Amino acid sequence: MSLNSSKRNAVPQSSIHVLRPQAMLAAFLIGTTIALAILVIYFGGKKTNFEDAATFGAQTTSVFAKVGVYPIHCADSRDLAACLAGARDRKAVHSVLWLGNSQVHAVNQLQKGETNAVPILFDALRRRGFDLLTFSQPNANLQEHYVLFEYLRRQLPLRVLVLPVVFDDLREEGLRNEIAILTRDDATVSALSETEIGRRLVTAVHTVPQDQDTAGIAKTMQERVERYINLWLEKHSSLWQARPEIRGQLIYGVLYNLRNTLFGIKATSKRKMMPGRYLDNMDALEEMLITAKRNNISVVLYVAPFRGGVENPYIDTEYARFKSDVKILSRRYGAVYENMEMLVPGDLWGTKDATALGGEAEVDFMHFQYGGHKLLAGRLEGLVVEAMASREKEQ
Repeated sequence: MSLNSSKRNAVPQSSIHVLRPQAMLAAFLIGTTIALAILVIYFGGKKTNFEDAATFGAQTTSVFAKVGVYPIHCADSRDLAACLAGARDRKAVHSVLWLGNSQVHAVNQLQKGETNAVPILFDALRRRGFDLLTFSQPNANLQEHYVLFEYLRRQLPLRVLVLPVVFDDLREEGLRNEIAILTRDDATVSALSETEIGRRLVTAVHTVPQDQDTAGIAKTMQERVERYINLWLEKHSSLWQARPEIRGQLIYGVLYNLRNTLFGIKATSKRKMMPGRYLDNMDALEEMLITAKRNNISVVLYVAPFRGGVENPYIDTEYARFKSDVKILSRRYGAVYENMEMLVPGDLWGTKDATALGGEAEVDFMHFQYGGHKLLAGRLEGLVVEAMASREKEQ
């Protein structure tokens, strides 16, 4: 290389601009301020219920009905008192309790003027002299239903328990915090302690630290300092208050879909039974049936509607065993039983948002449209009447 060529390729010293420390700090602060402002604008004030499958997109809408000022459809301990107050205000004499998962409260492609099965069934049963209260949670398992049932049966003049069984929810185990708090009630704990599955549930609740974020530093100076700082920041910083929303959007909106994309998981991917959890949930179901029979409470037990006509996510032999087990238990304890998996025709089901990055809408196996809710309410009305008639014959 010639000397002239080297000179031509050399970069003049005057063309290199090195930011001074003050300028670098200013750029950093401006960028940070803009980023924080965007986070506050986008996430501030939002209270997304990430637990509810109906919030994963615009395809399904959660509906919790009221009659007058009182709800007739609640979720858990957070609104339980209002539902019970409504039953007392209506002077309920024959209460019907319906427990379920998000299929009960979510409506696919909800249109103006539509609702779910709960208010439809409430009106139908009210004309017959029954008062309906409904509690549903997303992905609710039978262990949670067991705890709710043990608590609520002492609060209501309960005549009929309506209980759907959903195969997919038997993969869930344990109690969410809003159900676990009911184990602070002495009568509920006493009833649960009479059964093996009940004792395990109570023990599990009472051995889990209440504050998971500070469990490792419990009863230390660090815990007290961190708790004080957290409380101060939550009071004075809208961004700090939005931490759960930001974390949830990251986990469910990005990482959840990324995982599904990487592993090719979609709505029709096969989901194997989890034997231990399955048995625990079936034990909880059996204990509910035993308690109901002992207390002269009729039970309507049904296999929940399920999207047919397309490839489903269940292993056929496992799903068949599940339906057989439920039917056997219903006969053993005198429950009114019906398999409703084919109740809702295919054109009344909908779709849900993609569960993978860049994917298309997928089949929703759990949530159906308003027309499906009308069918469900109509069929349940007949089964509740049948259960009450059977109860009167036995007396």
